[in-house]
Order: sequence, then structure tokens, then C-alpha cells
Amino acid sequence: MPDDETAAVLASEGHRSANCVDKVLPLTVQQIRGGAGIKLAARLNIPANWLYVQIRRERLPGTKS
Repeated sequence: MPDDETAAVLASEGHRSANCVDKVLPLTVQQIRGGAGIKLAARLNIPANWLYVQIRRERLPGTKS
């Protein structure tokens, strides 16, 4: 799910970004995903960039649009 759609779902569930009263910013979602991707890459002992490229190319399960 794209960051903007994820942000909308989170906002509808009552979540918000730190500096926003009524919404979750797509940038917030992107930063959280980025942090999780770095931790996952470290855990798998692979370069984080490789992981991001595979996600962008929709080569991993669950990454198809």
C-alpha cells in the first residue's frame, strides 16, 4: 500500500503525526518504513539499499501494487 494510502488509513483510525492535529503525513509513514527496512536488512545481513530496490521492483512477496 502506498505511503499516502497508509497515512489515510492510520488517520481514520485516530493516529496522527507529531506536528499534525488531525492527520498522518505520508512522510511519517515513509520514515517509519525506512527505519523498519534498515533493521530488517541488518537482521538479514543484507544491504538496506538492496532491500529497497527489490521492494521498488516488486520482487518481494506483498510488494505488488
